[in-house]
Amino acid sequence: MNKTVDGKDKTLRNLLSGAQYSIDYYQRDYKWETKQVNELIDDLAGKFLQSYHPDHARQEIANYPAYFLGSVILSRKDSSVFIVDGQQRLTTVTLLLIFLRNLQLEMREIQDPNLEPLILSTQYGQSNFNIHIEERDPVIRSLYEQTELLDLDEESPLQNILSRYEDIADRFPDECKGHALAYFIDWLIERVQVVEISAYSDDDAYTIFETMNDRGLSLTPADMLKGYVLSNIRDKDQRKEADQIWRTKVPSATVQSRDTENDFFRTWFRGRYGKSVGTTGDDYERLGPEFHRWLRDHAEEVNLSHSDQFASFSKTELPFYAHWYTEIKTPTAAPDTRFPALHFVSRSEAAIDQGMLLISPLASSDVNEVNQLKLDLTSRFLDIFIARRIWAVKNITNPALKGTFVPWARNIRKLSPNELAAYLYAELTKAGHDNFETEPPGYLSPSRKRVHRLLARLTHFVEASAGDGTTLFSDLIVTTGRNKYEIEHIWPNDFERERDSFDNEQEFRQSRNRLGGLLLLPGTFNSSYSDMKWQDKIPKYSRPGHNLLAASLDGETYENNPRFVEWTKASGLNFQPYGGDKPFDRGAIDERTELYRSIARLIWAPDSLLQVPNIDVEFVKERAQELLAGNA
Repeated sequence: MNKTVDGKDKTLRNLLSGAQYSIDYYQRDYKWETKQVNELIDDLAGKFLQSYHPDHARQEIANYPAYFLGSVILSRKDSSVFIVDGQQRLTTVTLLLIFLRNLQLEMREIQDPNLEPLILSTQYGQSNFNIHIEERDPVIRSLYEQTELLDLDEESPLQNILSRYEDIADRFPDECKGHALAYFIDWLIERVQVVEISAYSDDDAYTIFETMNDRGLSLTPADMLKGYVLSNIRDKDQRKEADQIWRTKVPSATVQSRDTENDFFRTWFRGRYGKSVGTTGDDYERLGPEFHRWLRDHAEEVNLSHSDQFASFSKTELPFYAHWYTEIKTPTAAPDTRFPALHFVSRSEAAIDQGMLLISPLASSDVNEVNQLKLDLTSRFLDIFIARRIWAVKNITNPALKGTFVPWARNIRKLSPNELAAYLYAELTKAGHDNFETEPPGYLSPSRKRVHRLLARLTHFVEASAGDGTTLFSDLIVTTGRNKYEIEHIWPNDFERERDSFDNEQEFRQSRNRLGGLLLLPGTFNSSYSDMKWQDKIPKYSRPGHNLLAASLDGETYENNPRFVEWTKASGLNFQPYGGDKPFDRGAIDERTELYRSIARLIWAPDSLLQVPNIDVEFVKERAQELLAGNA
């Protein structure tokens, strides 16, 4: 029988175990970006955590709801199987499986479930990865074996694979680790399903692909929301005007991504209407994929009962929130004087729904200056909150924090600027909250990207305070290309040089990798200094092209830069040079770590909320004390 097309439902275990897939040379490179990876991890973790309970037996996972990952189109020819559509998803799933296997090893867990057969298999004595693309194999193997890969060309698409693996490590929630890890893996490989569509010629495979993707465009939730709102405007002229507003004012893909339209409505509705999370009637979760249905079900609740209200919603509320969404989401090269912290918040890559909190206190009934004031306050608050979590090596993922963020968003709606400042100030000054007391993350932190950004903020602060202001945070966080910055170890990786100060090599490495032993340098300098002794490196740090945080290690900076010296005295920060009679030894790394801690406390001081123009400081402090005392 001459088969043409064959479709089957399969679990990830069925699809990947013992199979080997290839792609033709003309297929796209791996193109997924951070956003797509984050969405997949959030979807998978969210679906799993809806059912998971630590008291469950693992057999109960068989009754957990399934998750549909989509279809995979295959062309079976010449005894090989080629992926025609779905390689982006399957590559990402492979990266996730490798991450989970590495997590098992890190946690010293028995590899149960055993993920190895889903990642690679052996045929005719040759071991290959199940998604077998020859040019990618060195990168995939380095991740699988946890070995260091030789520097890649920054323009190579292979760099994107490494970056997306880091995104998975950043985004994967703590709630799915520990005891939950084996449960999550079981659910992933047994309850996540795909439809495998197999053709037996390229022509048939690509006909299926084109039919599924090109004939007609599926309506998005944003499209369906627009249809619902416009259909309830009875006056023809009003409906025509509203339609034009929807066409021109809804943020487009140029703001953030192809999903910008849906993200705009999710952010707006969660910030302004969401009330509950983690309950049966969970508004937050429903306002993700089903915001259009949520609005229909809650129309009267949000004052949408008759035609004029739907028209006003389109002509007033929609353009208002579209404007502020664009302000919040559009990256800037340097801080905006209206809300300086927003620049850093928008680039923090915290995996939490920041936009929801930023937009929640804004109101179309307020004048523009009042909304600017509110956004300034909320972005400063978020900047401090995120920095504290990163310093304390705490989770900043959505599953971990949405239970905090949804009540915050609900509580700050419609507050005046002074009431908003008091509420946020109270949250930051609660007893027991992180205040940079703990040991900060180091080079071996689970997320090196966050360490890089922490160093970038410290470096930028010193430059902006005592330098010429030309070294921008947006430059310091660049990690690829010719103008990239890299983390520099002040000590070279040579235990023998420091043997007298340590009982063993592990102690040496722990100390070398502490935050106080690290800097940010342009990539070209970092690579040329890597093997030098610290005695030879430090004098180079004060040369042109280096930042002040690095230059502060060298005595010449204190002789040739009076502005820097004056600032250090005024700030009270304990900067000091090293070399000669003062070696950069183990104690020096302790000193630099404490210096970084002092800088962090200056950058992220709760009192920055009191420095916002037109805020009544006395009222804010008194009201915050009332809130902390429970007299709200």
